[in-house]
Amino acid sequence: MKEGEYIKVSGPLGKFYFNMIDEQFMDIKNLVLIAGGLGVTPLVSILKYIAQNGLYFVNVKLIYSANTVGDFCFINDILEIMKEHSNIECHLLTSPTEEIPKHLESILKHDRIDSNFLQKSLTSEELKNACYYLCGPLPMVKDVSAYLQQLSVPFDRIKFQ
Repeated sequence: MKEGEYIKVSGPLGKFYFNMIDEQFMDIKNLVLIAGGLGVTPLVSILKYIAQNGLYFVNVKLIYSANTVGDFCFINDILEIMKEHSNIECHLLTSPTEEIPKHLESILKHDRIDSNFLQKSLTSEELKNACYYLCGPLPMVKDVSAYLQQLSVPFDRIKFQ
């Protein structure tokens, strides 16, 4: 590309978003965001949208899994948002061989996203009414979607990318 040439740019496309102006989201009071690895990227955008727009009436639970502590992305952003917004909570999950850093002790656990973890971590209100966003490696997304459906979450409340 040479200086002075024009390019065409368009906005984000797709159906993997959260916007309170959109009619399909107007009644949502609970969001559960489930990420594996870099799949957290669009979910952090949703967290930032909720925080920046003062949507304190939307309760958000982020469940984020990575192979190692060093593989977690956006940790400082997530911690900052949680510190300022009591309606947003986070569960970080990693392998049992990892040492837990002091600043993450309250939110980091040696666990994996499976049916048992979800059953322990999700409230009855979340199971009944939450909208779920899944993003990460395809096998994880398929497995978590199946686990949620086993817990009686309707498929139409599960969004994935």
